[in-house]
Amino acid sequence: MNESFWSVLYELPELILGLLLVTLIVAAHGAGRWARGHFSGFADTQSQDGFAPAPPVVSSILGLLTLLISFTFSMAVGGYDKRYDAVIDEARAVYATDLAARLAGTRADGFRSMLKQYVDLRLAAATNPDFQRTRALTRESTAVQRRLWGAANLISAAAPGEQTSKLVASTQSMVEVGMRRVALRQPVVPIRVLFAVILFTIVSAFVLGYSYRGVTHRASGALLLLLMLVVVLIIDIERPSGGAIRESQQPMQDVRDRLYAA
Repeated sequence: MNESFWSVLYELPELILGLLLVTLIVAAHGAGRWARGHFSGFADTQSQDGFAPAPPVVSSILGLLTLLISFTFSMAVGGYDKRYDAVIDEARAVYATDLAARLAGTRADGFRSMLKQYVDLRLAAATNPDFQRTRALTRESTAVQRRLWGAANLISAAAPGEQTSKLVASTQSMVEVGMRRVALRQPVVPIRVLFAVILFTIVSAFVLGYSYRGVTHRASGALLLLLMLVVVLIIDIERPSGGAIRESQQPMQDVRDRLYAA
């Protein structure tokens, strides 16, 4: 199976994804209860009204599952932090480039117009929920990057000096930061790792359904549903454009307002 098969986790709508995962958890838990009644020495008529102590194997499985989810969640949050830092870095680089263009004089008026277009495209790509549209906007912004780089070099060649050299340097820095930001908007958690966490949760649901009955059975089911909600949260964080949790674009918006105000 290729990578596109696994990437469906990042493409499904959140509501459908959540319902699908909950259904799998409930089905696995129910399958465990059914297996307990048919293949173990415990009859279905034997009830367990109180809380039963967790068997060592079950405790180990839950401990490993919690560790896996915690590690995966930490990776996702770390990626979110890096994406927001990249927004700040790009906003700073764009503003520095605009200041250098102003110092270059009227010969950089066309450059500044392209810079405004670039900022508009970057904001649109970061806020559009459609994955395909986001990719198209990113390609457009990359094309504008190349034109900005070419324009900066033409300005520097036509009027060599300290100010035009600063414009070339700041444009180069802006392009590098922009490329880094595009790279950071990819999922941090490997899709196969995320799939393995989901599979491990489903297996844990089966084991808990097989091991417990009564109050403990219901409590274990609630625990698994809560853990699955965390998995859905991880997937949401890992979708920078389509998810509900997105890094703030306010730094870029502030720079855009400054560019258009001048």
